[in-house]
Amino acid sequence: MRLIRISLAAALLAGGGALAVTTAGSAFANDLVTPVLTIDATTEPGHVVRILGAATGLPAEAFPAVTFVRTDAESPTGGKPIRVPLGEGGAINLTDAPPAGGTITYLASTPELDGYAVVTAQLTVTLPFSTPALSLTNNKSVFSYAEPVRFTATLGDTWTNRKVEIWSDPAGADQGARLLGSGTVNGYHLYSVPLTLTRNTVVTVKFAGDTRFAPRSVTSTVGTRVAASTAITKHYKTAKIGSTAYQYVRKAKNPVFTTTMTYQPGRKQKLAFEYYSAGTWKAWKSGLFALNTAGKSTWTLTGTHKTGVRYRVRTGYLPGTSGDTLNTATYGAWKYFTFTS
Repeated sequence: MRLIRISLAAALLAGGGALAVTTAGSAFANDLVTPVLTIDATTEPGHVVRILGAATGLPAEAFPAVTFVRTDAESPTGGKPIRVPLGEGGAINLTDAPPAGGTITYLASTPELDGYAVVTAQLTVTLPFSTPALSLTNNKSVFSYAEPVRFTATLGDTWTNRKVEIWSDPAGADQGARLLGSGTVNGYHLYSVPLTLTRNTVVTVKFAGDTRFAPRSVTSTVGTRVAASTAITKHYKTAKIGSTAYQYVRKAKNPVFTTTMTYQPGRKQKLAFEYYSAGTWKAWKSGLFALNTAGKSTWTLTGTHKTGVRYRVRTGYLPGTSGDTLNTATYGAWKYFTFTS
């Protein structure tokens, strides 16, 4: 596939550009023969550059050659000269495989021969960088509040750079991205960092690239639950019904339900009650209750309490409904209770 074509000729020197003519073998430039140098460049699969062209106006008996000097990211001041003998009619045919990607510059020059000017021509091509393999663990996983998690990056083959950075960006405008760590991958191509999660978080591994491999980054988006639990007070005993522990409350008492949840300004917890009937649990009542700065809310169940009915209650954090979207939907454990006379 042809990506670039540049044609340069010494005969166009008067118009400016990348060509230059220098004198060799004579004190008088007017006595020199000026060759014509034309070169084209194409890129081919496999990181190959093909240069075709011609240098005409040179003496065939001198067995002349054109010299190319390649400049790239690995040889910024120019690599070892490449001597290309001229073919029939002064034909130039050079196949080159530059090690680096990016901008590649070739400077061609005709030989120094008595009675002939030295002509130079320059052209530039762009070669793609290779894409390194890069991955990061835990994408789409959900973790508990304050759970320590290790994120491990795997970097495939590169050239000179074996270093990565791992960043975290917690949900919410009040916290920005921060660098968790940077370092060189080990002999197994791995680099890992620990992170204690308190919010939904985007974790990113970054590879800066090198002269042969392109920069790349990969993200893992993880969810984090809140810490949530509910306690019942005003009961007089705890006993099992079947295999489930129930708290027993006198029907003359009003049980108190205290929820503890990870605090965030404006956050509410949803308290949901169910009762057991005909072999299934059915929704009874629910409500949203604000947390105080200690992350607690208290609600008292008043009214006439039926004896012999089994109830259960749990708290929940619902993104949006609970006032923010910093965490993943979380439900506390069910707490079971019943009323007696």
